[in-house]
Amino acid sequence: MANCLAFTENERLANYCLLETVSGKLVDENTAAIVFQRLSFEGYFGGLPKAISDYDITPTLYYSDNINGGNPDKKLKLGNLEFDGEPDLVAKEGTVVGVRLNGNSRFTYGEGRYLNTTVSASLAYSPEHSLSYTQTNLQVCTKNKIRRNAHIDVCASANKQNKEISSSDESSLTSSYSRMFINEFGATEVKMGLRRLSAQDYQQNQLTLSSDLIHTNNGFYSLGLILGESVKDQLTTRYVINVNAAKYYAGRKYNLSFTHGFSDGGKLLGVDRNERTHSLVISTAIHANTSLSIGYANVRSSIGYFDRSYPIVSLTRKW
Repeated sequence: MANCLAFTENERLANYCLLETVSGKLVDENTAAIVFQRLSFEGYFGGLPKAISDYDITPTLYYSDNINGGNPDKKLKLGNLEFDGEPDLVAKEGTVVGVRLNGNSRFTYGEGRYLNTTVSASLAYSPEHSLSYTQTNLQVCTKNKIRRNAHIDVCASANKQNKEISSSDESSLTSSYSRMFINEFGATEVKMGLRRLSAQDYQQNQLTLSSDLIHTNNGFYSLGLILGESVKDQLTTRYVINVNAAKYYAGRKYNLSFTHGFSDGGKLLGVDRNERTHSLVISTAIHANTSLSIGYANVRSSIGYFDRSYPIVSLTRKW
């Protein structure tokens, strides 16, 4: 049971693991209370008596390679042509101090059925450059059990970021089907979904596939794949592979995340553009409610002007 509760990356899978572990067994009062509390949040045992909500404030100190949303600080070369960039539009990098307000609410309306809403708003500031930018995120999901180990979820999300020079605004609607099962490796959830992504300049259909595993060796492992359709004259995601692992060493939990992605379809002055992206990040809690993330990201473009390499460093505390 402790193995099921050690990992919060997938709430539904952890609860399924917990329920399958204690099913048919005699449990003590404390165990019964844990099972009741966790499953009532998913609509079981009568569900929640009323909608609940909570919030937290998260200060963050991190490095940003593009604080103002500017352009690379180098010449743009296309064949025999060479262009100088506007100095006032060059990207600025450095240490950023940020604070994010997160809110979450949940309403249950049946066994294994609930509506979950998360919202966050953040403000980041660079003392070095006297620049700030904002970001807002909203996600609303309805989770629905259709059988003991099968679910259908529908999620709508919206994300907006405003920087001094550029901004981004996108939304998505995702419908997915998942199944959970127990085998010799542990508790597993496999999921398949369809997503409609709406960005500022285009819309794209995506197929999402994922598998999460709470392993019997006291570890959590996740593999995800996103496949996107081609969009004419737009640089869009064609595929993204995400690999995540979480495990305890010497009483401390470590999370490792690796991402590889490929985008194509873009054009710049008639020249084709594609990009390959890699990132690797390791995170751990260094103190109660304080976590540290360290990593590295690399972007390689068919147009060298857009090549980037930068460290990923952040220190976050949750209140």
